Amino acid sequence: KQQEHGRDEYQAEIWNEMIGKEIGISYFIFNIGIKYVSATESMIIGMLEAVFNPVWVFLGVGEVPSVQAIIGGVIIFGGIIWHNVRRTEVSS
Repeated sequence: KQQEHGRDEYQAEIWNEMIGKEIGISYFIFNIGIKYVSATESMIIGMLEAVFNPVWVFLGVGEVPSVQAIIGGVIIFGGIIWHNVRRTEVSS
């Protein structure tokens, strides 16, 4: 039993390292890219994280998102599409 507990701690350590580096690198890249888009676009890009989190969890762990999560993602994704279509029409 003691040996299994040590293995779990080691796996948790590895996950913490991986997630910490992934989040740090992604926010670093996001902060560089934010200089090249408008404030509205950067907010919309940031909202995509909330949309795709349930997708990544479903693909990685197999946890099925709730109906509310799916509806929220559709609303946010629909707003992003609407914003881009409207912006394209205005610039034409």
